Amino acid sequence: AAAAAAVAVAVVLPEGFIGPMSARVRSLFIKHTKTGNPLVDSVAEHQATPPMLYWHYFHFTLFVMPLGLGTAFFGKSDAKLFLIVYTIVGFYFSAKMVRLLLLISPATSVCAAACLDSLIAFNIEALTADDQPPVEGEEEEAEQPRAISPPPQQPPQP
Repeated sequence: AAAAAAVAVAVVLPEGFIGPMSARVRSLFIKHTKTGNPLVDSVAEHQATPPMLYWHYFHFTLFVMPLGLGTAFFGKSDAKLFLIVYTIVGFYFSAKMVRLLLLISPATSVCAAACLDSLIAFNIEALTADDQPPVEGEEEEAEQPRAISPPPQQPPQP
C-alpha cells in the first residue's frame, strides 16, 4: 500500500496536480514560518495560543478533561480511539493558532463528560453495594465449619 502511494505521488507531483503547501499550513508545523505579508503575519488569529485562553474558554473542563481522556484508554472501541486521536491532534493544532482553539472544544466536552460519568458510576456502585453489616436484631445463620476428614489410608504393601 505504501509503495502504491509512493508511485501515485511520484506520478501526480510532476504534473502539477499537487502544489506546495501554503505558508499558513507550513506555519502549523514550522514555528518561525511567516507568509511574507506583514498584514497577515500581524493578525492575532494567526498567533500561537496563550495558555490563559484555555482557562478562559474551557474553565473547569480543562482540569477534568485529562482524567476523562485517561478513561478512554480502558475498554477499547472505535469511538474511544477516535476520541483519543481527535483530542491529541486537536490540542496540537489549537496550541499553534488561536483560531484553531475551536477544534478542541468538542473533545474537551466529551472527555470531561466521560470523567464525570466514571465518577458518578463509581459512586452509585459504592452506594448500592451489598456488603453492608447486618442490622441489629437480625442474625444471620452462621455457617458451621466443615469437618476435615483425613485422607484415605492405603493398606501396607507386603
